[in-house]
Amino acid sequence: MTARLQNPAFIPVGDAREHLARHLTSAGSVFQRGRPAGAPLHAEIWAAGIQVDDGDWFALAAPQVAGSRVVQGTRGGTVCIERGGAHVWSAATGASTDAVLVAGDRVITGDRDGALRILRAADGTPIWSGRCQDWISGLCLAGDLLIAGSRDGHVRAWDAASGTLVWATPLGARILATPRVAGKRVYVGSRDGRFYVLDLLSGAVEGSVQTGSDIHGTACVLGDAVLFGSDDKRVYCVDRDSLEVRWMFRTGDAVWAAPVAGYAGIVVASTDGHVSLLDIASGAPLWEVGVGGPVRLGLAASFDTVCAVSERGDVVLLAPATGDVLASGRIAGPVWAAPAVSGDAFVIASRANQLVAVKAGG
Repeated sequence: MTARLQNPAFIPVGDAREHLARHLTSAGSVFQRGRPAGAPLHAEIWAAGIQVDDGDWFALAAPQVAGSRVVQGTRGGTVCIERGGAHVWSAATGASTDAVLVAGDRVITGDRDGALRILRAADGTPIWSGRCQDWISGLCLAGDLLIAGSRDGHVRAWDAASGTLVWATPLGARILATPRVAGKRVYVGSRDGRFYVLDLLSGAVEGSVQTGSDIHGTACVLGDAVLFGSDDKRVYCVDRDSLEVRWMFRTGDAVWAAPVAGYAGIVVASTDGHVSLLDIASGAPLWEVGVGGPVRLGLAASFDTVCAVSERGDVVLLAPATGDVLASGRIAGPVWAAPAVSGDAFVIASRANQLVAVKAGG
């Protein structure tokens, strides 16, 4: 039988389930200002002048890989390019597009004006559109349902084929995270500091976990656990069914980047400038590396490499088993969005209005 979902109060600092980052117990600043040593980073500009950023302090559009192509949200719509930079199509909407999802032969986009669009992946032509009341922050697909989070404080589900709105659930505050689906439940954090679980078919709220501050980041579902970060300087691991808190990992600053599955554990990054591999069972840190500056959303992992990108454009490629630095360097312009895995490279959207592919080696 599924355990009853809990709604615990905020767990105080010093709880027995809380593990500290090792650097918090050492002397000096939590920031490691210089880039760590490593081989030179190989960086190739795949596209330039694509208007990822127009000067706003938020530039959250992350690249999405679709076969041999990359789809990118821009300040004026969406573009699709071949790997290497050849332009395929553009869908100009006149609005900033921060949420992009590639699903087979479809590209799904969400704009800051609340417009939701489903496009044909082949040429960018529209199939249907919907609307939220404010900025669409994240999208995910669960079978026939398209799930969207919005800054208007709602999570919504549409029939992905027809565009019919199935349900809309108001939560406690703005939603800046991408909803995640596992089984028959939707998991998403809100700026009221709560991490919510909703019934996938009805949208009914089944429970929540209270953290100590806003939740900006997207969760990771790994087996029977759900992991997410909070501005209260913690990463939480909760039971997927009961939402019971198994452990917490305390960092030196807010955690925005979504945790990613790594070698024998979970990789997390913080705006304190560190990337860590945590034991999935206990939350204890296995290794920690300072990457030279705050990591907002810039964290991704392939089978054999972890890619961390600091806010100022420092890129560090790490071995997932040991945390050893494989390569490091810097790209032009600040970076907030998560990189995308494309073959042996990671594609990064820079606020210098470039798509840059990076990898170790020459």
